[in-house]
Amino acid sequence: MLVFVKKIWEFRTIRFMVVGSFNTLFDISLLLAIVKLFGLSSVIANSISVTIAISVSYFLNHRIVFRQKDGFLIRQYIRFFLITGIGIILIQDAVIYLVTDKLWIIDKARVATLFGQSFHLKILELLAAKLIAVVIGLFWNFTLYKYAVFKDGSIKEDRLIVG
Repeated sequence: MLVFVKKIWEFRTIRFMVVGSFNTLFDISLLLAIVKLFGLSSVIANSISVTIAISVSYFLNHRIVFRQKDGFLIRQYIRFFLITGIGIILIQDAVIYLVTDKLWIIDKARVATLFGQSFHLKILELLAAKLIAVVIGLFWNFTLYKYAVFKDGSIKEDRLIVG
């Protein structure tokens, strides 16, 4: 089983999905915490959580996904931040704004009970909007990371080595 996991881990796409899943959960957790603790608007809270998550994502993508051997480069980080900033901050903020302020207008006081826990429907609406935005940004990010940020990485990593 361990040999199988090691072979699967050689696929860059698998590593990208694992790192992306972790970073997405981190980003969503930050977003919900910022909204809950500071009462900021969804768009402002998303911009803050994404800005922090982008930095974490750069370091994880650099080492784990694209297996860059060189040190962290400020020029590469800035390129990564700009590409991700457009892909995530602009796309996600636009989707969150459209979903939470234009498409689904739910009163902040409405509460639902799920598995014995009470949730404000506005938070569930924000979570749904964030997940829609994440899916849209996923394709943007991987393509631009592969061809614009970490373009010097080895293509051989995408092939499963049997033996």
